[in-house]
Amino acid sequence: VGTFGAGGTLTIEGSNDGAAYAVLTDPQGEELNLVANDIAMISEVPRFLRPRVSAGDGTTDLTVILLARRSK
Repeated sequence: VGTFGAGGTLTIEGSNDGAAYAVLTDPQGEELNLVANDIAMISEVPRFLRPRVSAGDGTTDLTVILLARRSK
């Protein structure tokens, strides 16, 4: 949630080793490159997750909230 600013993109990335990150996808196989406020489901379950903001401008101000559920 927040302000993306001019051309701002929020990418959700994951890694299993904490060094090499890749863009994660939603259940339809689309990469999670968000350009507006949204709710998205992540298909993969990597050990590490990170949001990465690119472009934007001085008004870009984003907060990422992650809700995770462990299945039995």
